[in-house]
Amino acid sequence: MKLAISSLFILILTTGLNAQVQFENGYYIDLSGRKVKCLIKNSNWSNNPERIAYKLSNNGDVNYFDNKMAKEFGIGDTVKFLLVTAEFPNTYKNPDKSDNDPNPVMTKRTVFVKQILQGEATLFEYRGNNQVSYLYQINNDEPIVLNYKKYVAAGDNKIRENNIFRRQLLKDLKCGNEVDIQTVQYTRKSLISYFRKYNACINPQGIDNSKEIARRKIKTYFKIFGGAQSYGFTFERNNRTVDFGNEIGPKFGVELEGMLPFNTNKWSIFLSVDYSSYSSEEIVSPSSSAVSYRAELNRLGTVLGGRHYMFLNNTNSLFIEGGIAINNDFNAKIDEFIQNEFFDDNEFEVSELSTTGTFGIGYSYKQRMAIRLNYYLNQGILEVDRSDKLSVLALTLVYRL
Repeated sequence: MKLAISSLFILILTTGLNAQVQFENGYYIDLSGRKVKCLIKNSNWSNNPERIAYKLSNNGDVNYFDNKMAKEFGIGDTVKFLLVTAEFPNTYKNPDKSDNDPNPVMTKRTVFVKQILQGEATLFEYRGNNQVSYLYQINNDEPIVLNYKKYVAAGDNKIRENNIFRRQLLKDLKCGNEVDIQTVQYTRKSLISYFRKYNACINPQGIDNSKEIARRKIKTYFKIFGGAQSYGFTFERNNRTVDFGNEIGPKFGVELEGMLPFNTNKWSIFLSVDYSSYSSEEIVSPSSSAVSYRAELNRLGTVLGGRHYMFLNNTNSLFIEGGIAINNDFNAKIDEFIQNEFFDDNEFEVSELSTTGTFGIGYSYKQRMAIRLNYYLNQGILEVDRSDKLSVLALTLVYRL
């Protein structure tokens, strides 16, 4: 069984890696100023990209460009990156305790920066090296980095902020909004709000024509699932192995999945809660007396894990998942019945809580319906160690509400 599951896992993983990659209409401008229309792989980069995949046609070969080949690229009307060479401040959220200098440490970089607000004054964002920096552009001039630094005050060891960027805004982007300049923060939300007000202020009609590139957020989905779960249980008793064989019981539950806002919805985290039950009997007949065993298990399981989708096309995808399962076994017992008047029956206590790892593979249709196979690593469930092993394999159908 383990060999079959491993083979299926490898097959799905190999198929997924060779699956069709989704490319979207876009363009790039090379260093000579030539604009090339193409199809670009939109990876919803969490950090600013360094190497970008593209094709000249649907059936064309996959090529790549980087900051040594292109100075701008875009995808549809929602993604635009501009190549910038500038001195960037180190904007660590948690500065070292020994960093008492309020002056920012500048690092020269040649990077693609992402446009997050377009207008008379345009705002860009750079994410990389565990830092976030912002830049502004007036009309089509060269983007300018907004300087900022957190540091630890030498006197009280508290984290302070050197908001140099406010002086830059006061110098270049002032329109009767001096009060706003004193309160604007070095965050995406606060800067977008400030730039919107500025663009509306300098507009003769007082209208904000800024176009914000919405930041992707975690999308959450609620799912229900049901199916069958196969249990196998063995334990050692009086130098022999009691094997209950494989029994199949029902399983059903609910799941909350959160799609992460990068890599085009390929990664997600999930939390599921499910109920399953198990019942089996085994008879052992030594020479002296017959002994029978009965196992009953009612299980409430909670799984916290991650999932990776591999898209075959717009409607079909394969996925792999893994997580940690925490199981609460209630009304559970393992009984021993001895058909001999000289011996008493026994009951083996089952632990209420147990944990194990799990991994699964599956197929999804339109990310609305799915079928999946989950394997749970062997676990011990008896209070007293008897080298017991509970193996679990589940096949479920999933529907997203």
